[in-house]
Amino acid sequence: GVSTGLPDTTVEYAGALTLEPGVRLQFEAESGLRITETGSLVARGTAEAPIVFTGRTETPGYWKGISILSLNPDNILAHARVSHGGSDPFCCDYFTRTGDIRASISVGSGTGRGQLRLSDSIVSQGAGWGVFVFENATFTQSASTYDGNADGTVGYEAPPLAP
Repeated sequence: GVSTGLPDTTVEYAGALTLEPGVRLQFEAESGLRITETGSLVARGTAEAPIVFTGRTETPGYWKGISILSLNPDNILAHARVSHGGSDPFCCDYFTRTGDIRASISVGSGTGRGQLRLSDSIVSQGAGWGVFVFENATFTQSASTYDGNADGTVGYEAPPLAP
């Protein structure tokens, strides 16, 4: 496993972050991962070797979570396990109309956009939403499950358009 971030920090990536199958990222208390507008996140695990994002201590809300502020079409979490996020609303800036959103994964922000594909993944034991999707963000999912997230599975700032 890789421990990342100091307590109460955000690790920001402005470039391409590619994670290999089987990588385990353990975040310190109140730390999180933000993919900025110029960055991308490609985390393709396999069924046998999922990519794990969790807190160093595995209790709900131990770390901030993952914030995607990039529109890169390559952004994907596949065969990933994201757990114990949502310690604070770091996804969001002070201009959001939706208040203090806590989520293990947030896509976009109150003023920015984001794009993410989630497949074959499990988002669990978060202190907020499993995923929160802001109004200008794009989120697609397939074959993913949610378990034990305090605010529910997927929250939307604006109702998604019908397919």
